[in-house]
Amino acid sequence: MSLKRVFLNLPGDQKTIWVSPLHLRARDTTWLVPFLTINGLLLASDQRNMAHEHSNADAISQSKNIANAGLLTLVAVPAGMYMWGGMNGSRRESETGLLTAEALINGAIVNESLKQVFGRERPGPVDGRGRFFQDFSSPSFPSLHSTLSWTAASVIAHEYPGWLSQTLAYSTAGMVSLARVTGRQHFPSDVVVGGTLGWLIGRQTYQAHHFTGLNDGQYGRFIPEGRRLEGPQTGTTYVPIDSWIYADFDRLAALGYLNTAMVGIRPWTRNECARMVEEIGRGVEVGDGSTWSSLYERLAQEFAPEIAANASQPDARIEEVYTRTGFISGTPLADDYHFAKTVTNDFGRPFGEGANAVAGISGRTVVGPMAFYGRVEYQHAGTLPPLSSAAQLGIEQTDHIPFAPPQRTSSVDRVRPLEAYVSFNFHGNVLSFGRQSLWWGPGVDGPMLFSNNAEPVPLLTFTNGSPIVLPWIFRWIGPVRIALVWGQLNGYQFEAITDAVGNRLVVGPPIEPHPFLHGEKFSFKLTRNLEFGFALTTVFSGPGFPLTLHSFLRSYSAANTSPFKHDDPGDRRSGFDFSYRLPGLRKWATLYSDGFTEDEFSPISYPRKSSFRAGLYLPRLPKLPKVDLRGEGIYTDIPNLGNGDPEFGLGIAYFNAHYLSGYTNYGQIIGNAIGREGRGVNIWSGYHFTAENSVQLHYRFQHVNPAFLEGGHLRDFDASGTFVKAGHLVLNGVLKWEYWNFPLLSPSPKTNVSMALQISWRPLGGWSVWNRAR
Repeated sequence: MSLKRVFLNLPGDQKTIWVSPLHLRARDTTWLVPFLTINGLLLASDQRNMAHEHSNADAISQSKNIANAGLLTLVAVPAGMYMWGGMNGSRRESETGLLTAEALINGAIVNESLKQVFGRERPGPVDGRGRFFQDFSSPSFPSLHSTLSWTAASVIAHEYPGWLSQTLAYSTAGMVSLARVTGRQHFPSDVVVGGTLGWLIGRQTYQAHHFTGLNDGQYGRFIPEGRRLEGPQTGTTYVPIDSWIYADFDRLAALGYLNTAMVGIRPWTRNECARMVEEIGRGVEVGDGSTWSSLYERLAQEFAPEIAANASQPDARIEEVYTRTGFISGTPLADDYHFAKTVTNDFGRPFGEGANAVAGISGRTVVGPMAFYGRVEYQHAGTLPPLSSAAQLGIEQTDHIPFAPPQRTSSVDRVRPLEAYVSFNFHGNVLSFGRQSLWWGPGVDGPMLFSNNAEPVPLLTFTNGSPIVLPWIFRWIGPVRIALVWGQLNGYQFEAITDAVGNRLVVGPPIEPHPFLHGEKFSFKLTRNLEFGFALTTVFSGPGFPLTLHSFLRSYSAANTSPFKHDDPGDRRSGFDFSYRLPGLRKWATLYSDGFTEDEFSPISYPRKSSFRAGLYLPRLPKLPKVDLRGEGIYTDIPNLGNGDPEFGLGIAYFNAHYLSGYTNYGQIIGNAIGREGRGVNIWSGYHFTAENSVQLHYRFQHVNPAFLEGGHLRDFDASGTFVKAGHLVLNGVLKWEYWNFPLLSPSPKTNVSMALQISWRPLGGWSVWNRAR
């Protein structure tokens, strides 16, 4: 290919395109009949569909910008590839740019010719009947944007046939087509026909002029170097956030035995854990009796079913049967959204004064690429004291609500599916749906955006279970992991809305429908020692704000409108995190941090308006290889922010003036339990007798700004231990002393002592029900 050949090929291309209907064969009916049927239905319903597509002027303008930006991207990328290929002698990049240009010219000629033949009316901002042979000045059928975007996407996807390159190209083209409908520039049938023409023209151009001598082996496959970052391809479940495996993996990664672990997105799939175990096995001296060898051997036993997975063999296993009993002697804290919380990062399980108990069972089933996970519990919790009248009044004034959310005061006895979901694994990409807990960030105290502090949320999630490595110049950013989530929150008590004339209204319980939540996380392993990631979460929709495509797209807009207007994009948070093994101390110290900001682009760009958590992890101490030490500091008490107004000042972290229950699920913060206007520190130190048996000491201090609900503070000390008996029987015990002083909750300080003992039957790898049944 050459620039000259692009223009010399055009006459032959046009002839092939226009006479192609004459060469249809009987076998083409398999795609032609469905295509004609779908478009017939779309043509018949175009006007009715557009009548339901209500778009205001801002939405129309935004849709136009999205469509133009998407098309420009699909044109600019191959243009840049052509220039890069010319400078570096890369024939594939040059060919991609030239073939895309040739296909775009062909697509534009065909599109404009058909427009002048059919002369269809556009839908217009309000109405538009879509009649044919009426408007030849600016005709609608077929869509030019759709034709050109799908033409470019088709060439790119054929040149780079990997799943990710095709997904990026075609999803961008799909976004362009959709935006032309929401922008009321075209009817649905216009973009479908235009997109189909574009894809066929791109394919024809590629097939006619692609140089077959180019090696197609790894292009677009995104897992180079012998597929080194790909785990087993059977169905897979996730390892629960509270599993012991994460501490062991963290320790081995900090010591340099595991260089591809990505801690910014958890939970990990069992298949990914199996891949990492095999990586560790290539670095440790197996059987030498060292602590690190023992850790590896324990992990290898846990993930032996995945390492030896047989895709054709179904598998069903019980993972754990457990019971936990405990007692809290005094008055605990249970409202992290306004004050603090005695028990954190415990899947939102209820607790109270007196006896508390949990009994549960968990298991998984794998059938081909499908997998099922379930964890069911009986939960008992003691009582909680009612809120004082002063506390109720303070919450009402601070959050601008008519009455404080009621606090549970009675004991609880219930059976709960703690986590339950189904997943599908496709080439290492896992799609799952059900009740799940996420952990988006490094460290052991709750990350800022997603943790297991609250009850698991019903989520639709997509993640590449194993890291991917992008081709071309993008390989320099290292392995990449992506997580996309969509869910619906529960237990919302309040949401501020406006009436038809703009007066603010506040509604209380019950609130239906509950708002939705979507989140996106991207983590990059730039080097073996440095990982960083970016995240976004948004609470949107709800009463007065119906769930529509517009409300979803609006949640990504750059605009920050008043929370009381109907174009409110939602309650948005952006986050950043990193983990770095320090130079000169690679096997001794790992520094990490994560943070978030409300309604701004990134906490990096707005550090003075952001909340942060930072930690330092020492996997061993000098001359004390069995001792580890970890410290974390955190604050949401953002300095010099506002004058106490909850919308712009104190209490802004996790709060929103529209979604007054804030960033919570059933009233508990989804992120870190430090809550609003808090500062705190956590210190842990553990002694590891063996890979399985250990004791740990933990100190926590939390301080709340006195200007926020009169403030307060909390400190506690706890000692815990884990001991494994007879291989499968695990004993966990914890003893805690807590002191707190929150004037609105009690006129005098309070102390309590709590203790808990958990007994678990937990065979490594799980107990195979399938093999036993056979």
